[in-house]
Amino acid sequence: MKAISKAKPNGFTLIEILAVIAIVGILAAIIVPVAGGAKETALKRRAATEMQSIKVAALQFYEDHRYMPWPDAVKVGEDKWTSGTADQAQVMDLLTGANPMKKLYLQIPEKSRGSGGQVVFNDPWGQPYQIGMDRNMDGVVQVQGTGTWDGNTVVERVLVFCPGPPGKGKPMKTFDIK
Repeated sequence: MKAISKAKPNGFTLIEILAVIAIVGILAAIIVPVAGGAKETALKRRAATEMQSIKVAALQFYEDHRYMPWPDAVKVGEDKWTSGTADQAQVMDLLTGANPMKKLYLQIPEKSRGSGGQVVFNDPWGQPYQIGMDRNMDGVVQVQGTGTWDGNTVVERVLVFCPGPPGKGKPMKTFDIK
């Protein structure tokens, strides 16, 4: 006599589907916090790269013009810090080609540009970078406008600062206080 076999149904059982959903849920719970940390790390690295680009552009400007890129009639004077968007926009104008040599020292990425008509270089969190310059060429810059380090002296010719991620209290800088 011939044995009758039952055909196995095609597809997955409810138990198999629920097991897969549970595994995917556990993996997602593990990966999501890691991905958030990776995004913050990427933004910090972007800020560090942009800050270094600003510093290098200002130093290249100085090498060509023999004064720092500050829009004063007096080319050499007291150390200056950009105190807001308007100051930074004037410095960025000089670095992006509105200088006597018509030379481009810095390109501002589209995602880092400020809104409106001014040429502003914003950090990844939307705040303009603060830039300090040794305009009297004594080899140091008095730190101003950064809060934590106000009044300190830094042995650098160009300093760039940003407050970092909002609410973290971890500012970023291209300088170490001496």
